[in-house]
Amino acid sequence: MSKHTTYMPRRRGGFTLIELLVVVAIIALLISILLPSLNAARRNARAVTCGTNLRHVGTSVALYLADNASIFPASYIYANGPGGKYDLNDQPLDKRYGYLHWSYFLYQDGKVSDKAFTCPEFRLGGVPRTNPGSEGAHWEAAQVDDTGGGSPGSRQDFQAPFMAFTANAAIMPRNKF
Repeated sequence: MSKHTTYMPRRRGGFTLIELLVVVAIIALLISILLPSLNAARRNARAVTCGTNLRHVGTSVALYLADNASIFPASYIYANGPGGKYDLNDQPLDKRYGYLHWSYFLYQDGKVSDKAFTCPEFRLGGVPRTNPGSEGAHWEAAQVDDTGGGSPGSRQDFQAPFMAFTANAAIMPRNKF
């Protein structure tokens, strides 16, 4: 009597195509559920950064007031010479040295970083200077300076490179003293 044994091939332990597609579909579903939550968390983180920067600006304004007999910095005044020299009684008409912005009065002595004037919600952190100077990274696309030039030039305002915040003109006066 002979015994016949049938050969059964062993099945490999891999995934079938259907199983693989089901796993990919489940992962895609989980990502689509989590993505809005991650975007909301990113928005909240940017808002916290913006609020922190604004707090630093507020603190530096308070320090400026303490150092300057409770007088706010001017919104802007024109420089009379290189290096930010100015005279409130002699504002030049040609503006060739740029202007000193209220942000400059706060960060120039190191009380706050010029990055404190930015907010990550804005592209580039905020609006660039009117006269961004010679550094191309400080220029926005299609920007024109006050001379009508649209490319990096030599005139640079004394201001934080990008501004996300503004000052109330009733508190910080313009150069019309």
